[in-house]
Amino acid sequence: MTLDDFCVENDVAVYRLEPKEQYDAAIIGVAMDLEAPKAVYDWDLLVQIMVDRDGVTYEEAGEWFDYNLPPDLVVTLKRLT
Repeated sequence: MTLDDFCVENDVAVYRLEPKEQYDAAIIGVAMDLEAPKAVYDWDLLVQIMVDRDGVTYEEAGEWFDYNLPPDLVVTLKRLT
């Protein structure tokens, strides 16, 4: 089931990163939040997508996400291991 299918089936909008055509590949689940469900991402894959797309280093991509993402979203993006 895709995230779009989940949204239609459950009649919800899930907060996720744009461009979703690229970052959706890193989604590993959905966290149910009181305000709105949020996509949960594999941090390593998310950073690797930026490395491959933009030609930056892994460290630069990680720093970009740390600096630019809203604090309430960063928690769900950190490594799960």
